[in-house]
Amino acid sequence: NMLCCLPPGLCLSESLQVIQASGNILTELPQSIGQVTSLRILWFAFNQITALPHGFQNIPYLSDLRMEGNYNMILPTLDIISKGPKEVQHWCERRFASSEHTKKRYIVMNIQNLLHQVHMFQINDIDSGKISHESIFRSNVDYCFEKYYQFPAQALWDIFLPKLKILWSKKEDSVRKGCIRELPYERYEVENALAEFQDAAGSIMHIKRKAFFLHCSCVETMERKVACTNVKGGWKCARPVILIRMNMCLEREMTEKNRKILEMKNITDAEITARNNATNFLKTDLGKMIIRKNARKSCLEPDISDCNHSLNIG
Repeated sequence: NMLCCLPPGLCLSESLQVIQASGNILTELPQSIGQVTSLRILWFAFNQITALPHGFQNIPYLSDLRMEGNYNMILPTLDIISKGPKEVQHWCERRFASSEHTKKRYIVMNIQNLLHQVHMFQINDIDSGKISHESIFRSNVDYCFEKYYQFPAQALWDIFLPKLKILWSKKEDSVRKGCIRELPYERYEVENALAEFQDAAGSIMHIKRKAFFLHCSCVETMERKVACTNVKGGWKCARPVILIRMNMCLEREMTEKNRKILEMKNITDAEITARNNATNFLKTDLGKMIIRKNARKSCLEPDISDCNHSLNIG
């Protein structure tokens, strides 16, 4: 047998239950094998396969898996394969979850970098839409003890990304080292990552139905500008936004942050307790006696400043 790859149309079958391809020179399995949910028996022993493809965990009825003799196998290792198909699928599930989390993390980091450039270059749409930077973007917004970028969701796709693409295409030195020069992800991937990614501090994105801006560029459906009304506190605009946390939070950072928050809470609680205890004590007979004693002492003692004044006059 000298089969080096599976036939292209093999994984298109909706009723395929058995694949026996042991003793060949296969180096990999197609990604689409995970879509053949009817599979029950897979024999790929004594090939040159090094890894199982993503999606392998999606074969629900797999009961017989032969992978021995693939001596370069690393994903998963042969000792995991020897424990049977269920253990292999559990390993694939954990691997898939880990790789998905890593991908979402990179997407979020790219968006944070992009938003940093929006702040750095004061991105706006003054030329075409008369939309100022201050009417669609704020940074360092306090929310749940963290700092966030704040902007209307659609501005990311309609204004920020198109304007930055123009800057990136010019390849000028103004785009500093460490700043991304492209966003290599589809819109649905970005929106999914922002909605689902969590780190030690929790969700990276929050939605607010009402947030404030220093300028107003609100418009009606007919593109007629209508300024916001009844906005207080020096703000000019109130509108729905999304909040994107400005930085990732590691587990150890969150632990230290929680320790400081707890420490401040304990100090505040201790101050309140001490104040209440002092107030209650002064209401007792002993407390009232001490107050009268101090008041009497204060009345009987001469005012030193008056004495000095008298001496100066003399």
